[in-house]
Amino acid sequence: MEKELKIGKSLEGDIAIPEFSEENLEPKEIETLNEQRSESDKDSYLKESFDRHWIEIIQDHIDEFPEEDRALLDKVLTNLREGKRANIGFDKKETARFYNARAKFWEKVLGMKFLQWDSMRQSIVDKQKHVTKKLTKIKVHSTVEKTKESKEIETWEDDGGSILNLQENKETTKEVPETWKQRKERKEKEFKTEKTNRMKQLHQALENLDKGEPVDDFRDETRKVVHYDEESKRHFTEEDGKNKYLGMGDILSDYAWGIKYVPNGDMIEPAYRTLSKRILTNETRREIEDVYNTELRMENATATNRIPFVINRWNKPDINEAERGGLIGIVAEAMVRELISRIAVNNSLNFNVMRASVLEDSVYKYDFKIRSHKTRGVDVQEGSAVHSHIKRIGIQFTTSKSTTYTKKRRSVDKAKQLYGNIMPVDEILVLKVPTEEFSKVFSGWLKKNMPSGGPEQFLSRKLKIRLLKEVTRGLIEIGDEEIKRVFTKEPAIN
Repeated sequence: MEKELKIGKSLEGDIAIPEFSEENLEPKEIETLNEQRSESDKDSYLKESFDRHWIEIIQDHIDEFPEEDRALLDKVLTNLREGKRANIGFDKKETARFYNARAKFWEKVLGMKFLQWDSMRQSIVDKQKHVTKKLTKIKVHSTVEKTKESKEIETWEDDGGSILNLQENKETTKEVPETWKQRKERKEKEFKTEKTNRMKQLHQALENLDKGEPVDDFRDETRKVVHYDEESKRHFTEEDGKNKYLGMGDILSDYAWGIKYVPNGDMIEPAYRTLSKRILTNETRREIEDVYNTELRMENATATNRIPFVINRWNKPDINEAERGGLIGIVAEAMVRELISRIAVNNSLNFNVMRASVLEDSVYKYDFKIRSHKTRGVDVQEGSAVHSHIKRIGIQFTTSKSTTYTKKRRSVDKAKQLYGNIMPVDEILVLKVPTEEFSKVFSGWLKKNMPSGGPEQFLSRKLKIRLLKEVTRGLIEIGDEEIKRVFTKEPAIN
């Protein structure tokens, strides 16, 4: 369902960033304005327009920043509201900390360094310069022996290029097989282009939201429509003639199971824009991760995103229990990761879940990682001397019995010995949960036609509590009251 035309600012209320608008000017006035505006002014306006989007993305994920960095971001917002540079008034340490936090966050969110994003801004600047030039057609007559052909080409006027005579090359060239190095270089360029194009697509979508125009991504008719209950301030979708309420964590995590959403066009403006930005950013983030992982697989790393294959394969007539036993590890890992992610986002808990890349999975030996926003210790009996400094934990998950667990434990220990000083986590936990429950609920979820909430919603309350406590042990404290608040009565798979 497409959004009806609505005009809105880039940010709402007193945090709105001023925008330059030409929509009320006559064409001649715009032309005069363009002629008077200097090249530096154009670049400045374009950069302000671009900055509006990166700060929006940071705002939407503010809870993923450590508390000390959030104060810096408040200063940034204040500066932008007043029309100043983002880091005006910062001392050297604050500036360095802000740039470092932004860079790390950008690479985590979108799998790309901030400077790469900034170079994309420069390409937009260059493109905008070209748009103001006149496209002319000139005819170039190439002289060929005994034949003259008139060829029409298009070029940008005043580009500083020269016109060359075109001469046919009648020599036949042999096709040389591509070397491994050439293929690698070609694929790297293709991956870079794919990531850049996906970022441009996100940028265009956010721009359309600002203008109140339809977003191309939301034209997909397979998306489930999300409605908004203004009275309870909750999102819901319709399934089997009933309203099913969803937290933001559910909407974001469902993408892992192939479920995409689109906000209802009748949703009130602030709620529509907020939800749209979260959906678009989440999808871009995950899609770029997939491109990055595909790129890493060229270096003989293992694959990670195999859920679509498992969903398609699970109920095939020729599948046997042995094959299902091999696939359930992939399913269980995704269930645990997305369950913990839903819980964290829906309940504003003090940690966030991050997917592991192919490199982390194959070399560092963990399936996903958890990072707390604030360091917390545990009781002496629990080993505070060891764990109180931990901020990030890698999780290696297995549903197998003792033999596989021992092998995984050894591989983790070896990885820590080899790469301990460069690992992006402080500790790795090997979590063993040998239960048939994952297989049962996954089959039931497929039988129910893959409802919103993923298969993990049907895990037992007891198992959910155990998983949450295990993966956050030594990282954060979750008390009994929080457990009661988070885990209410769950839907049954039957």
